[in-house]
Amino acid sequence: MPSVASTRINFRRDLRFFFIALVGFLVVIILALVLLLVSVIGSLERSEGESRQRLAEAAERELRVLAQAGTPSQLEVALSVIHGRLDLAFIRLEPSGRAPIVRGDTTVPSHEITRRTPLGNLVLGFDDSATRRLRTTFRITAALCVGSAILGTILLLLYLPRITRPMEELLDHASRVRAIDGTTDEPAYLVDTFRETIDRLRVQEEQLKHLHEVEKSRADDLERITSTLTRSLTSGFLALDASGRVVDMNVAAREILQIEPGAEIPEGTFLTTLRESLEGRRALSRNEIVEQRNDVPLVIGLTTVPLLGDDGGFLGMLALFTDLTPIRQLERRLREVQTLADLGEISGGIAHEFRNSLSAVLGFLKLARRQAGPEQMEQKITSAEEEATQLLQAVDALLAFARPMSPALQPVDLREVAGGVIDRIGQQIEDVRFELRGGPLSVAGDPTLLARALENLLRNAADSVRAARAEGESAEGHVRVITSDDALIVEDDGVGLDPADVPRLYLPFQSDRPGGYGLGLPLARKIVLLHGGILRLTGTPGGGAKAIIEFPPETILRERGGVA
Repeated sequence: MPSVASTRINFRRDLRFFFIALVGFLVVIILALVLLLVSVIGSLERSEGESRQRLAEAAERELRVLAQAGTPSQLEVALSVIHGRLDLAFIRLEPSGRAPIVRGDTTVPSHEITRRTPLGNLVLGFDDSATRRLRTTFRITAALCVGSAILGTILLLLYLPRITRPMEELLDHASRVRAIDGTTDEPAYLVDTFRETIDRLRVQEEQLKHLHEVEKSRADDLERITSTLTRSLTSGFLALDASGRVVDMNVAAREILQIEPGAEIPEGTFLTTLRESLEGRRALSRNEIVEQRNDVPLVIGLTTVPLLGDDGGFLGMLALFTDLTPIRQLERRLREVQTLADLGEISGGIAHEFRNSLSAVLGFLKLARRQAGPEQMEQKITSAEEEATQLLQAVDALLAFARPMSPALQPVDLREVAGGVIDRIGQQIEDVRFELRGGPLSVAGDPTLLARALENLLRNAADSVRAARAEGESAEGHVRVITSDDALIVEDDGVGLDPADVPRLYLPFQSDRPGGYGLGLPLARKIVLLHGGILRLTGTPGGGAKAIIEFPPETILRERGGVA
């Protein structure tokens, strides 16, 4: 089997032989045509010369005849006749001793023939312009033919490598596809290789189309799976590109951030932290962020993951975040319950000792009172009995606060409970006006405990109204109980409170009312916590106060609800 190098040499030799033969054939044809033209022109010139010689002889004979019989004037006429008959450029007779006689234009390029006659030299001028034009045309044609042959040869020598190089490259590339054998010439080999390459490309195109369809199907499946995962995630999901633009966001993210579809992330701590993580290209792990939403703190746990390409380039960032507010509220509620439990245990021990001591004091006082004594002794003993009685009531209240409670849950309409409490304490507190507003609010709870908590809140509100009236700040003296879909509100127009004092008022024995023990509000808060709710105090000094009891959704009973 011949090698590719020998194939190139054979191809180049054959191509050069073909072009050299072609150019040589054209040169031979051009030379033959030139020689033929030379021969034809020579024949024409010889024939024309012979014709002119015959005409000159005829003119000489005719002039001789006229010269023997004619006069000089007839001689001039004879020259004119000869000039017109022979179509000469000019005719001139040069007599001896006289001026030449000329007929015609001697300035026209002509071929002159001189004949000697008895009358003198006879010069015949034949028009030679056509012959001159023919010779000039021949010279130009011959020069063009020879120049074309030379130029064709030079171009062949210059451009033959350019003609052979593409074919050699084709042969070189074709040899990588299919080997050439000794029985196939190069053109047929190139055509077969090109056809075979086209067939392979067509097959590979079909395979690529099939692979494209398979990959497209996989990409669609992956996109559906990704969309399903991001949509099913209970955590918030954000995908950001390198410029910080939000590429994707699931429904949970919008719910946590409380934004509508298509809206941008609002400015705040969350967005600031996300930007810092994106600009620094650093990952965050369970970073807790406190964001204010409608004046309510929102705790968000944020985790970010930078996305890097194969070349290390920054592509963007993924962010996963969760609303930790319910968890933190539950933890806070558990801590508060634990604090209350610990405080209840301590208070229980103290109250037990106080109760024993006070019982003994009351017993001795009662025995002393039965004995006869001075009037002053009677008054002191009575005062001691009253103080001891009040202290006993305080101890009973402290025991009620410290005693473990187990609510007996059942469907309870808080509006009905509030109405009963208002009817009962309204007969005892006649100088304060109580109002009940709102619709039914059914929850799963213990009606006795809830009524006790509500009574403590109403009594505190009534005491605040009385204090404001005593200071001249309130003239109306209203206490309103309002029920909504998920909360019960007790508001008054009393002396109000300072928000900074709220944490202190939740603790026992922290009352600001003269003669109060500060156990009503902590007991009410304990009962609310046992029902899974939250008791919040709001207000301003001199502007009244609100006690808001919020219940979780699982404890609220709807139309066909039961105990959650």
